[in-house]
Amino acid sequence: MRVSTKSLVVFILLAYIALLSINGVVTVAAYMTTRNILLYKDFFALVVPVFVLILLYARNPRVTPQCRSVLVFFISMVLCSLIFMLLSMMTGQFDFFRSIVQFRLELLTFGSFFFAAVLMLFEYEERVEILNKIIKFYIVCAVINALFAIAESTLAGALYAVVGFDPGPQLTEFGKQYGLLLRTVQGQLRAFGLLTGPFSLSEYLFFALVLSPFVSDKNRKKYIILILVAIVFSTSKTAIIMALLYIMYLMMRRVLSLRSSLNIVTMVTLVLSLFFYVTTTNYSIYEMIFPEENTYAENSILLRTVNIEAVKNDSEYSPFIGAGYAVNGNAVVGDDNSNTVPLDSLYIYMLSSYGNVGIILLVLVSVVILSMLYSRTLNGLTASVYLYWMISLSMNFVYNNPISNYPGYIFAIIVSILLMSIRKSPQRERAQTSAKLARTSTTH
Repeated sequence: MRVSTKSLVVFILLAYIALLSINGVVTVAAYMTTRNILLYKDFFALVVPVFVLILLYARNPRVTPQCRSVLVFFISMVLCSLIFMLLSMMTGQFDFFRSIVQFRLELLTFGSFFFAAVLMLFEYEERVEILNKIIKFYIVCAVINALFAIAESTLAGALYAVVGFDPGPQLTEFGKQYGLLLRTVQGQLRAFGLLTGPFSLSEYLFFALVLSPFVSDKNRKKYIILILVAIVFSTSKTAIIMALLYIMYLMMRRVLSLRSSLNIVTMVTLVLSLFFYVTTTNYSIYEMIFPEENTYAENSILLRTVNIEAVKNDSEYSPFIGAGYAVNGNAVVGDDNSNTVPLDSLYIYMLSSYGNVGIILLVLVSVVILSMLYSRTLNGLTASVYLYWMISLSMNFVYNNPISNYPGYIFAIIVSILLMSIRKSPQRERAQTSAKLARTSTTH
């Protein structure tokens, strides 16, 4: 039986979602056997899109301006990384192996833009069908991860008994042996679902939360509650705030217009983001706000403040290009990372590898894209796309780094671009209406 290109691509995408949704299980299997298994990430992110492109080339697809724009954006990001890698080589701040590891990590995210551009070569109706299937499957996988997260947190005592460790450093070290980030907060296990850690889970579930409009009216409330509970059990304060901001939008949308709801949530998010940025990047302000010992503030804010200062105090640090591409970070498995700074937030990541030039570029590009998404939301695009990126980028900027917390933004990018590609512009709707009227008049 002949399989259509569309059916094959849908199968590949669902397999991709399934694997990244159980990345923790796959990682454990890889650490117990061979870590080559983890190359599935590279296969789906880079090899598969090229394969699909070859299949679609035979159909002589129409390349839309949107598709070209996404492809140019993908190429620009790759070139940006290569340029800063070259600058590090010129300044003597270069480690070949570490650079390859970080570049590969970035390509896993960048590849989503390439994959999305390839998927945009399908006809409009095919894209709608592909998008509907991957969103539904992502929602199912999110529900499974949420249930596992709740089970892990409520049955933590049994888990401690199985692994033979109480909450603490020994448990964390045990997790590292299998590629997992096992952490506790005051004895409570930070749920990680079927992923590798609580940060990966919280970002994964937040994207699932903003997809709630695609859940049936009958099950939507139960779905939202389930995802919220799982996010709380991940104990990620950043993700909890992100979820509350989205819930705020849903509540305001019941009584206010779309524009007013978006404006209020955007303003609150930006104020919070500015507060987090100031308290995290300025130790004096941190001490003024938290004059007494505060465990939560020390773990979430002060730790990142110290890491920022550590990057800036590096003898090779340049305000323009940072400490050097891939100089810091602990992504190199088995390497001695004791003298490197953890790149656990987008700000620290950019400051270290790309400097203030990279940070300014990131902010400018983000503002342009978010402005475009805001405008398109007012003209028919589902609010989920704008809200997800506005909230996630703003809140994660100084606290988390989705690029290093796989799967991070991988499917959020693909789904967002496909959602934008199927939104009918007013001009297209008028053209389709005129065509229908023309057909009607000819029949009469």
